[in-house]
Amino acid sequence: TRRNIGLTSLYNLMHDPACNDDDIVQLRAIKAGIDRATLAAYGWSDLVPEHGFHQLVEGVRYSMQESLRGEILDRLLALNHARHAAEVEEESSARS
Repeated sequence: TRRNIGLTSLYNLMHDPACNDDDIVQLRAIKAGIDRATLAAYGWSDLVPEHGFHQLVEGVRYSMQESLRGEILDRLLALNHARHAAEVEEESSARS
């Protein structure tokens, strides 16, 4: 509210390596903390995010390393498939 800007402008500042304002640096730390907490919630303590500025398709973004982002997507896809298979099995058992 102090900046009187919307979320898009706020995120643009977060992803701008030239912006080192205290509130934006704090926002980056919060984002990194949320990412670490999310990995912990999934039980993926073997994944160690290295947050920084990375070139992505969308441009430079404050994010974790691309290799880790790919691993997370692979694990989420596998988890989705496993949960779907369990649901199908449960439905099949209920019909029997």
